[in-house]
Amino acid sequence: MASDLLEFRRMTRRCAAGGLVVTWMLLCAGGGPAASRAQPASPGPRLAGFWSDWLADTGPLLAAEERLYFQILEDDRAREAFVEAFWQSRGTAALERWRRNTADARRLRSRSRARERVVRLAGKPDTIETIQRCGALRRLEIWSWQPGHPSFHPGSPSEPQYLIFVEATTLKMSSFEPWRPGDFEGLVRGVVSSSTIDGLIEALGTSPCISGDALARLSIALERAISVDRLRQLAPWPEPGTEWLRALRDVDPAAAGSGASLRLGYPGAFTHYTILHGEVEVPVARLTQLVPEQIFDRVTIIGDAYRGSRLVDSFEIVHHVAGAAPGDRLTLDFYRRLEPGPHRLLLRVADRDGIALLREALELEVPALAQPAPEPAGRSAGLSRLTRAELVQLNTLPSVELLPAVLDARGRQVIRAITTGGPIAAVEFRLAGAPVAIDDRPPYLLEIEPVVVETLLTAVALDPARRPLAEDVRELGPPNRPFAVRFGAIDRSARRVAVTVSLPEGEEVAGFECRHGRRVVRRASVPPGDCPLPESALPGAEYLTVEVTLASGDSQEDVLFLGPRAPERVDVRLAELYLTILDPGGRPARGLGSDDVRVWEAGKPRPVARLEPVEKLPLNVAVLMDISSSMGRALPVAVESAREFFDGVLTGDDLASLLAFNHDLHLLVPFTGDAAALRYGAAGLKAWGATRLHDAMVYALFQFSGLTSRRALIVLSDGSDVGSDFPLDQVVHAAERAAVAVYPISIVGTGALGSNGLEGLAALASATGGRFFRVAGASQLADVYRQIEAELRGQYLLVYEPGGTAELELPPVEVEVLRTGFRAREVRRYY
Repeated sequence: MASDLLEFRRMTRRCAAGGLVVTWMLLCAGGGPAASRAQPASPGPRLAGFWSDWLADTGPLLAAEERLYFQILEDDRAREAFVEAFWQSRGTAALERWRRNTADARRLRSRSRARERVVRLAGKPDTIETIQRCGALRRLEIWSWQPGHPSFHPGSPSEPQYLIFVEATTLKMSSFEPWRPGDFEGLVRGVVSSSTIDGLIEALGTSPCISGDALARLSIALERAISVDRLRQLAPWPEPGTEWLRALRDVDPAAAGSGASLRLGYPGAFTHYTILHGEVEVPVARLTQLVPEQIFDRVTIIGDAYRGSRLVDSFEIVHHVAGAAPGDRLTLDFYRRLEPGPHRLLLRVADRDGIALLREALELEVPALAQPAPEPAGRSAGLSRLTRAELVQLNTLPSVELLPAVLDARGRQVIRAITTGGPIAAVEFRLAGAPVAIDDRPPYLLEIEPVVVETLLTAVALDPARRPLAEDVRELGPPNRPFAVRFGAIDRSARRVAVTVSLPEGEEVAGFECRHGRRVVRRASVPPGDCPLPESALPGAEYLTVEVTLASGDSQEDVLFLGPRAPERVDVRLAELYLTILDPGGRPARGLGSDDVRVWEAGKPRPVARLEPVEKLPLNVAVLMDISSSMGRALPVAVESAREFFDGVLTGDDLASLLAFNHDLHLLVPFTGDAAALRYGAAGLKAWGATRLHDAMVYALFQFSGLTSRRALIVLSDGSDVGSDFPLDQVVHAAERAAVAVYPISIVGTGALGSNGLEGLAALASATGGRFFRVAGASQLADVYRQIEAELRGQYLLVYEPGGTAELELPPVEVEVLRTGFRAREVRRYY
């Protein structure tokens, strides 16, 4: 019995490490609805243990009749058919919710099944606070869900809900179990002196190992704590009835088969062992196909070899399959060393979703051989023959996504395509099915004249041999009505000038201002339709300006020259440049005007229209957080400082986004003004995986598409880039094109960021008008965030008349501050 338990625990760890999470409910020892061979009537304690875990995880979702039906099933294929039909009965939304919660549970990396089950059931909590051991008090975790949590039903209570986990034993760090409200003996080791909250808090109050604030929070949590059953009521799951079970009874799970097969052979000996060579043939139709005849999948072969009752070999081999399908069937092999004699081989083959393609239980008589076995060729050994970069690339499914079209300075529609995974060498763009362009350098762009009728735009990701890997389709229509403001006819008798305003769909005017020279002559929150005409031109101020600002922060203006020599119409094209101007002490400068700066474009001076502070314009800020394994213990502090940034820095008009990255990219919260959603997105992040820093920054920059006003990307990392597709120069290029100021923050001391990495991040900040910070620890982040806020709030908007250019790439610009000791950092320009 003890050996069976050890074997079950070992296989459970292997299942978790295998990362089979896309359809987790099928599990490592489970299979798909199309297993290929009949199974023994009794699967044994190992398989029963895995299915017992499935039943425990999904228990709150099962009706009594469903649970009973599942428990009497004896065949694995019948269980797998049950799981598939069960989720079909719940619907797509329920399955997507379960997958999302499972992904959150995986990110918590708690190593506690009880905590994982709670997250799968009710979603990730908004906050997790740890109360360390103190005297007789066990270590506790206080989980809280705020009102309006995404998983709660609309009628849930309007106050936070607390669930407390208590450490069951000090000998096992991950042995947390939910605390039953009222069970005070479960909170302490030994005899408890009081059975009330007040008594427990009073006893702990004399201990120096716990602060008064922590005691107060613990008291509130204990008083309001709920049970897991109550949490399940607040986050209900659909209960469609059990009619689907009747249909399931008519399905014969043995009627279907995966079509996979197994061949075994003994090619020779290695010392006193005999080499076992296995070949698994898998139908290509059972694997993931991006497009016909282009497969991409991961196939895992798990095996255990027994000699009598003793486990003599346990293995897990992963084959990454990418490229064109070689035929109807694909052969994957494995090699093992076994001693001559009788063996029992338990073998299971599964695809990337954990669906079983083959399961075998075979009795083998391994022969004794003298001829040495030849060296295996190719990549038969699986992971051991793949480089780290190849693994990062192959573990990400190739995909391509079209972003919304935007208008550039020349009035052309620009469409960007972002990709993940590989190997992707180019992106082909097709309009109405006809190829129009191929871009082989990321970021992939299509620039065309605006379409006049709605049509379908397709982006196809191509491999190095120009074979399609993935595609995305988006409806492309005529560009949205442009934002424009224009002076119209002059009515000299009424002393007014008509003003027309063209608004994009869905936009609203936030401000309207008329200026005679620098003097404001009319200001309103809605366009009044005209500007007052002055009685006479003022000396040195022979022009009238109208400016309209949208609620989104975007603004446009027009100029009307006055006086007897003024032209009838002057079409002025203006460029906008956001500046951070620092005084001699390095602080954001105040009180500057257009006379304090000079603009040089391509080495030539350009007229300055105005320079004004923009502290009231909204911010669009994305925080990109490194959650790779090198962050370690610094990550919780970094998460808390990000939550403080969202709470203390953002105003009601600002938008923010939260992204995380390791060897993969995670958009946790898209751009929103909801601070609660941002706090929730930052909760429970765990440090693990490698550091694809460059790819993450490019991905984050794409999220700014369609946003106007000031834009900034804060990048928090402590390690050098590992395995990215984008080199640093392309990151800089993407940031300049996106007109986003980048503020990299490097935490030194825990990562492996060398001098080249530091110089690269500093150059990125300089090129985009941001600032590079280097801190000694995560505890300094709060101060850095305050400095970034001060810079962003203290920026200036510089408007000047650019030189003539028909190119999308704008000429270089330098801004000279005429005050001694002052300097400027500029962000990318807008026309």
